[in-house]
Amino acid sequence: MPPGRRPPWYDGARGIVDFADPSSRTIVEADGRRWHTTAQAMGEDRRRDRMATANGRVVLRVTWDDVTHRPAATAAEIAAVIRRRSMAA
Repeated sequence: MPPGRRPPWYDGARGIVDFADPSSRTIVEADGRRWHTTAQAMGEDRRRDRMATANGRVVLRVTWDDVTHRPAATAAEIAAVIRRRSMAA
Protein backbone atom coordinates (compact mmCIF):
# COMPACT_ATOMS: atom_id res chain seq x y z
CA MET A 1 0.00 0.00 0.00
CA PRO A 2 1.79 3.14 -1.11
CA PRO A 3 1.54 6.03 1.37
CA GLY A 4 -0.03 9.37 0.56
CA ARG A 5 -2.50 8.24 -2.12
CA ARG A 6 -4.62 10.75 -4.02
CA PRO A 7 -8.12 9.31 -4.35
CA PRO A 8 -10.56 10.31 -7.11
CA TRP A 9 -12.16 12.97 -4.89
CA TYR A 10 -8.86 14.74 -4.15
CA ASP A 11 -9.48 18.44 -4.79
CA GLY A 12 -5.86 19.58 -5.01
CA ALA A 13 -5.70 20.57 -1.36
CA ARG A 14 -7.74 18.10 0.68
CA GLY A 15 -8.38 14.41 0.55
CA ILE A 16 -5.01 12.62 0.45
CA VAL A 17 -5.26 9.38 2.40
CA ASP A 18 -2.52 7.76 4.47
CA PHE A 19 -2.50 4.37 2.71
CA ALA A 20 -4.64 2.79 0.03
CA ASP A 21 -5.02 -0.50 -1.76
CA PRO A 22 -6.70 0.45 -5.04
CA SER A 23 -7.52 -3.11 -6.09
CA SER A 24 -9.61 -3.81 -2.97
CA ARG A 25 -10.74 -0.20 -2.66
CA THR A 26 -9.52 -0.13 0.94
CA ILE A 27 -8.14 2.93 2.71
CA VAL A 28 -6.16 2.85 5.95
CA GLU A 29 -5.93 6.02 8.00
CA ALA A 30 -3.47 6.27 10.89
CA ASP A 31 -4.94 8.55 13.54
CA GLY A 32 -2.61 10.21 16.00
CA ARG A 33 -3.11 13.01 18.49
CA ARG A 34 -0.75 15.30 16.62
CA TRP A 35 -3.23 15.66 13.74
CA HIS A 36 -6.48 15.22 15.64
CA THR A 37 -6.41 17.84 18.36
CA THR A 38 -9.30 19.95 17.10
CA ALA A 39 -12.95 19.36 16.32
CA GLN A 40 -12.22 20.77 12.86
CA ALA A 41 -9.60 18.07 12.17
CA MET A 42 -11.96 15.35 13.35
CA GLY A 43 -14.74 16.79 11.21
CA GLU A 44 -12.50 16.85 8.15
CA ASP A 45 -11.63 13.19 8.71
CA ARG A 46 -15.31 12.28 8.89
CA ARG A 47 -15.99 14.25 5.70
CA ARG A 48 -13.24 12.28 3.94
CA ASP A 49 -14.67 9.02 5.30
CA ARG A 50 -18.07 9.91 3.84
CA MET A 51 -16.51 10.76 0.49
CA ALA A 52 -14.63 7.46 0.49
CA THR A 53 -17.80 5.52 1.28
CA ALA A 54 -19.72 7.37 -1.42
CA ASN A 55 -16.99 6.28 -3.85
CA GLY A 56 -17.16 2.60 -2.89
CA ARG A 57 -14.19 2.51 -0.51
CA VAL A 58 -13.96 1.20 3.01
CA VAL A 59 -11.92 3.19 5.54
CA LEU A 60 -10.04 1.42 8.31
CA ARG A 61 -8.78 3.69 11.07
CA VAL A 62 -5.88 2.63 13.25
CA THR A 63 -4.36 4.39 16.24
CA TRP A 64 -0.82 4.92 17.39
CA ASP A 65 -1.49 2.34 20.09
CA ASP A 66 -2.63 -0.19 17.44
CA VAL A 67 0.55 0.33 15.43
CA THR A 68 3.03 0.43 18.31
CA HIS A 69 1.56 -2.06 20.78
CA ARG A 70 -0.24 -4.50 18.49
CA PRO A 71 1.50 -4.23 15.12
CA ALA A 72 1.12 -7.86 14.05
CA ALA A 73 -2.54 -8.07 15.04
CA THR A 74 -3.29 -4.72 13.39
CA ALA A 75 -1.55 -5.74 10.17
CA ALA A 76 -3.42 -9.07 10.20
CA GLU A 77 -6.77 -7.28 10.62
CA ILE A 78 -6.02 -4.96 7.71
CA ALA A 79 -4.77 -7.82 5.53
CA ALA A 80 -7.93 -9.84 6.24
CA VAL A 81 -10.17 -6.97 5.13
CA ILE A 82 -8.12 -6.42 1.97
CA ARG A 83 -8.16 -10.14 1.18
CA ARG A 84 -11.95 -10.38 1.64
CA ARG A 85 -12.60 -7.26 -0.43
CA SER A 86 -10.24 -8.45 -3.18
CA MET A 87 -12.09 -11.76 -3.45
CA ALA A 88 -15.46 -9.98 -3.63
CA ALA A 89 -14.33 -7.67 -6.45
